[in-house]
Amino acid sequence: HVRVTEGACYKESQPVIFTGLAFDEFPVMVAPNPFKNEFVIINNSGVATSYLLIDAVGREYKKGVLSGGETKINAEHMPAGVVFIKIFGGQGARVIRMIKQ
Repeated sequence: HVRVTEGACYKESQPVIFTGLAFDEFPVMVAPNPFKNEFVIINNSGVATSYLLIDAVGREYKKGVLSGGETKINAEHMPAGVVFIKIFGGQGARVIRMIKQ
């Protein structure tokens, strides 16, 4: 479990469980890390996937579909700090931790 605390408030997340796809069978990369206003998701999985961009407390900022190749994501509206990209595809999911400057 991950627990994020802010003052007297906290939010806990459940662990991410990979099912159906082994970690190295999920060839999706994100660059650059850290990033300023935008980054690229490279999907070489051959499977249509979707993504969810969230901050450290779980607020959703952006979501969409990745059909293959490179997809540029504009995140200039997000505050600086730790962000997470959750990528769904096939029967699995992958979470990538990034830093927005």
